[in-house]
Amino acid sequence: MALLASWTLPMPGGALAAVARLPPPGEQRFRVYYGDMSRDLVVAEIDYRLQHDGDAYEVGTRGKAVGMVAMFYSGVLVQTSMGRIGPHGLLPEQYSERRGKRPERVVRFDHARRKMIGLGNPPEVDLVPGTQDRLSVFYQVGLLARSRPALLERGQRFTMPLASMKGIDRASFTAGGAEPVETARGRVPAVRLTVRNEAIRTIRRSMSGWA
Repeated sequence: MALLASWTLPMPGGALAAVARLPPPGEQRFRVYYGDMSRDLVVAEIDYRLQHDGDAYEVGTRGKAVGMVAMFYSGVLVQTSMGRIGPHGLLPEQYSERRGKRPERVVRFDHARRKMIGLGNPPEVDLVPGTQDRLSVFYQVGLLARSRPALLERGQRFTMPLASMKGIDRASFTAGGAEPVETARGRVPAVRLTVRNEAIRTIRRSMSGWA
């Protein structure tokens, strides 16, 4: 049994060192493979776009299924997160997503009033300091990893407020240690992370990825 050390990240305004800077603006395309990459079974393509000027940021993704999978999952998933950049990382102000032909859904974060305006009932909920949206969370974890590498040592665990479309949950991240990832450009150093959201009442409440 692994021994886990748990961290609850200090909130903005506390004694927390500034996080690393965002990488330069740009665009990247990723392919998602089913199983080992050597089988060349591409099931999805995702484009990532990052823009920032030091004070404000905007990130976006555009993902679609390809190959045989496209027969069952048609349409495009478009996500956008925009907000400000503070000493402790990203401060989302608006998140939007559109799945295929469905209407766009939008969540807003009012930091002055400390409220999140979403699609729940009631639509406004208290905004927890440090909250990230479904897209900004990936960049925020990357910034934390670069500024506090101890968080990603094997067995370490930390939590982060994560906004859904209706409320704010607390996602738990567990580091699995160094695990290189094979890519089209060769082997890339990475750390395996498993994220778990107890608020999701389905088998999909946890997932693993690499940072």
